[in-house]
Amino acid sequence: VIYSASTSRPRRHAFRFTDDSTDESPVLDVSGAFDFPAGQSSDIEVSSSTLELGTKTFLAYGYVSEDARPNKAMSSLRKQPFTGEIIIFQKGTLIPVLLQPRAKKPILNKVVTAFAKRLEDAYSTQTSLNEVILVSRPAPPTLTLQNSNNAHASMEHDWQHDLLDIADDADAYHSDSSPPTSEDDEVSDDNALAQSPSPQIPGRFST
Repeated sequence: VIYSASTSRPRRHAFRFTDDSTDESPVLDVSGAFDFPAGQSSDIEVSSSTLELGTKTFLAYGYVSEDARPNKAMSSLRKQPFTGEIIIFQKGTLIPVLLQPRAKKPILNKVVTAFAKRLEDAYSTQTSLNEVILVSRPAPPTLTLQNSNNAHASMEHDWQHDLLDIADDADAYHSDSSPPTSEDDEVSDDNALAQSPSPQIPGRFST
């Protein structure tokens, strides 16, 4: 998924794996997907990190620039304007990268905002991003004795969701196109398609 400076909501895009990509360390070609400030595409450094939140792992690319306009797609996630762009992928357990992120919206939003903050910190201090970033889970709601049964049901649902993630990996492995977007997703398509040049990684992958 691309959190672009030029669109009001995240959008999906198809990417190719680079020649040095492997199943264990997927590397995607994000060149041309960013909407850099005019005339600065060669001067802006794109950083990447792996982000882990619980059992879910994400691969993120992004940049920050003082000359970039405020990111419209990020405006609903944070109060402070973000002058940059982010591309995020969700890693799979059976395949390197899922066709599209399957994490629930609060989880994905938490990962994106955490990566945006790390990008800003690295830009302001002129340092490099960590290769792996651990993201804390969103704060759970306060529980009372009256709704303890509901809390137990929620825990069971979390286990079921983790199992569904594995099933999603299997579905993605055998699929040639992106699955339908759920009602909770706020992602638009740009209808761009690209094939992976690496024969050991099948299919098309869009974020």
